[in-house]
Amino acid sequence: MVIAGRWIDSHWRLQKWVLNFVHLLPAHRGIQIADAIFKYLKEWSIEDKIYTVSVDNVSNNDTVLRCLKDIFSRNK
Repeated sequence: MVIAGRWIDSHWRLQKWVLNFVHLLPAHRGIQIADAIFKYLKEWSIEDKIYTVSVDNVSNNDTVLRCLKDIFSRNK
């Protein structure tokens, strides 16, 4: 899994970076993916700076987004 970030810097320029490559063991369940994403967001101290999350149309991403929403709710 690739975690990428996009943000506007202090000079109002769009920054686009690959933040991390994450190895996930099969099977890729939504809760495992959500936990891995949140782990790295916390590690980088950016968990409170997330505005949107974009994913592809794989069905388990619905679960990922529900789990992330729950995790963010519990941690704010």
